[in-house]
Amino acid sequence: MREFEFDEDTHVVHAKNLTLSKLKTESNLRTIPLTSYLASVLQNYKKNQRRYMRRLGSNVTILSDLVFTNEFGDYLEESNARKKYAQLLQKAGIPYIKFHALRHTFATRILEANVHPKVAQELLGHSNASTTLDIYSHVLPNQKRDAINKLEGII
Repeated sequence: MREFEFDEDTHVVHAKNLTLSKLKTESNLRTIPLTSYLASVLQNYKKNQRRYMRRLGSNVTILSDLVFTNEFGDYLEESNARKKYAQLLQKAGIPYIKFHALRHTFATRILEANVHPKVAQELLGHSNASTTLDIYSHVLPNQKRDAINKLEGII
């Protein structure tokens, strides 16, 4: 396990080759609801991972809140997480896409599904809905057409 040091002045946690710092904005700290299926998958993954680490003799109590860890229950190195992501895509026969593109896909799909922009903003951690709409406005042309089509029956 890593040695951790907390800096009282800056409220930053330092570990060997790793710094956990404050979030950029308060809106970055948020609760994101999960489907019951996804929650179950993540809980099972975490249980299986803990079993595996116990067999290796790891002490997993320090970082027990983490779901995705290395084999010792420690933080994943970014490079290792990216490699694993690429391997999973290849194994599934999915062409490589940057990990961050998943966020854009999610945002696009929820706006296409007519999720209210305020809800999208909160899920994405933007500080206001206008940021969300500015970034993902390319999704809106179909919604504009749908809105005008709804007016046909009213006018």
